[in-house]
Amino acid sequence: TAFQNQGMRLVDFYYETRLKVTPDVVAAMRAATSWKAAVDAVRLYDGAGPYVGGQALCTFVFGVLGGDPSEVLPKLDMSTTAAYCPFGPGPKSMILALWNKESLHDAGVVSRIAWLAEHAEVEFEKRGLSFPYQVNKDGGRRRLTAVDLEHSLCYFSRYLAAHDKLGEEGAGIAYDMLAGPIAARTCPRPPIKWFASTHASTITARCEEWLRGGVSDTNMH
Repeated sequence: TAFQNQGMRLVDFYYETRLKVTPDVVAAMRAATSWKAAVDAVRLYDGAGPYVGGQALCTFVFGVLGGDPSEVLPKLDMSTTAAYCPFGPGPKSMILALWNKESLHDAGVVSRIAWLAEHAEVEFEKRGLSFPYQVNKDGGRRRLTAVDLEHSLCYFSRYLAAHDKLGEEGAGIAYDMLAGPIAARTCPRPPIKWFASTHASTITARCEEWLRGGVSDTNMH
């Protein structure tokens, strides 16, 4: 996660110091009772702010532990993900746009993300929208949390950036150049962050470079 969000240079820079504090991080994580406390535990690592701490915890809990941290983090109350999440610049920009605000303090951003999670089902139903819900182990519907919505807003911000930067012309060029090779599996599909970093004036050259295999997408998910 540190590599994904910070790049190899910072991972190498902090490696030795992070190794030294790992026992303290583990102890603090095992003592954490809330998602915020667990994020704060990860932030004991040098160079880990709220966003990196939150993403690292998500990767550990939902990736490594498969969403069930009960054995490794026995005190962590997963229900606290409903009302708290660290966030990056993408989700914040979407919250400001949705609420037509020029600025908000961090607590105001988090509370609005939590509101979206709480009211998502009702709002979708009002608009006649449906989608396949995730389910818990008991087969019941898994409700969306603030952590879920932060991730959704992050990707939405990237799709919106790609939409605005490429426009219809640029999107058409990207489709014409990449759709065939991707369908034939002769090249990988670029991540949305790659599209969000392009423009209509540069998309042809970027696609040509991508097709040559000259771009690594490791740090663009």
